[in-house]
Amino acid sequence: MFEADDLDPPQVSFVIDKLEVGQISDPVPMKTEDGKDAYRILMLKKKTIPPHKANLKDDYSRIQMLALQEKKAAEHRQMDTQQIKISLRKHRRKF
Repeated sequence: MFEADDLDPPQVSFVIDKLEVGQISDPVPMKTEDGKDAYRILMLKKKTIPPHKANLKDDYSRIQMLALQEKKAAEHRQMDTQQIKISLRKHRRKF
């Protein structure tokens, strides 16, 4: 049995937070120890920590991961926008 914070990758804990006791998750993407893509299916056997409002003391790693994911998503959106602009410029030259 594992604690939610012990699972890798950290987003697995977010999947577990949404499960009811006895419920099985959809497949969750992961990387194996040798770097291969794989999936894991999770089942929540029991809840040991009551729900609480997130705070830096108890939830620093989760908050850090969410901030990093949001930063990456923003960078991807910016790159996509730049690629669209470049693509439009190339197509305009052809006419």
